Amino acid sequence: MVAKIIPNHASGFANICAYTMDREKAKIIHTEGIRLGSSQFIAEQLNMYANSNNRVKYPVGHIVLSFSKELNGKLSDNVQKFIAMDYLTKMDIKNTAIAIVAHSDKSHPHLHILYSKNDFNGRKINDSHSKLKSLKAVNELNIKYGLKNERINSPFTDSKSKYYIAKKELKYAIHNAIHGKSKVGNWNDLQKFLNLKGIHTEFKTKGNSNEIQGVSFSKDGFRFK
Repeated sequence: MVAKIIPNHASGFANICAYTMDREKAKIIHTEGIRLGSSQFIAEQLNMYANSNNRVKYPVGHIVLSFSKELNGKLSDNVQKFIAMDYLTKMDIKNTAIAIVAHSDKSHPHLHILYSKNDFNGRKINDSHSKLKSLKAVNELNIKYGLKNERINSPFTDSKSKYYIAKKELKYAIHNAIHGKSKVGNWNDLQKFLNLKGIHTEFKTKGNSNEIQGVSFSKDGFRFK
């Protein structure tokens, strides 16, 4: 399984609900906080929640989960629903209006998850570092459900390699060290901070001096300059 977080929909849920629901091989397999009806009726309900906080510029949430073509016809609606809800839990997407639509019009089964980024209380759902969280969530779910961890010939494919995950985690840790609440002030502090995250730091110096010319980082068996 792979996941693709679709970027901002500026026009609301109307078009995306019509696209995902008004087709022959589309089936709504789960909803939360909304009643079933036409795609327009569902869009109106999702928009009602999405527009509850006008400080959020893009309140429309849209994620696609794609499975291997080898699983075509082998995943029941309940199994797909459980996988999707497990994914949303790991993404901290909860207490909000949700519609999950299964598509079987391609060689690989896939789900469209539509949700309001403003929850039932009008508070914005935290979506910072969502791509990194998604990569980790999918990796865990592939193991948990025994799904094929392979690239799919699909426009919704995202990298799933351990190398990419390690690189993303490294960038995230360095960003937190430099721009987070406890900002590091020198190389030694950075090295100590990254050690706590399981990241080894190695410096390259000029000749026999202490002048640092380069730095590399190691995590999970991968080395990055």
